[in-house]
Amino acid sequence: EENCIYLDSKAREAFFRAILSASDHIAFLKARDKNVIEENFKTIEEAGKAILAGVALPTIGDLEGKSIQTNNTKKKK
Repeated sequence: EENCIYLDSKAREAFFRAILSASDHIAFLKARDKNVIEENFKTIEEAGKAILAGVALPTIGDLEGKSIQTNNTKKKK
């Protein structure tokens, strides 16, 4: 509970698919079917994109160069 990530429904579904795909990935690598491997890995990668979109937080790069104020640095009125 203390370390849980709260995801929107699309991100939760993508995360679940990624877990299942990751568990199958070694078997696909051993089978050496390039198309299956690439599709499976694509499913795993899509989870990261869905999670980022679901939380809609700016990246560190987006914040670069902007003044970030914390409770300690805000001007007192």
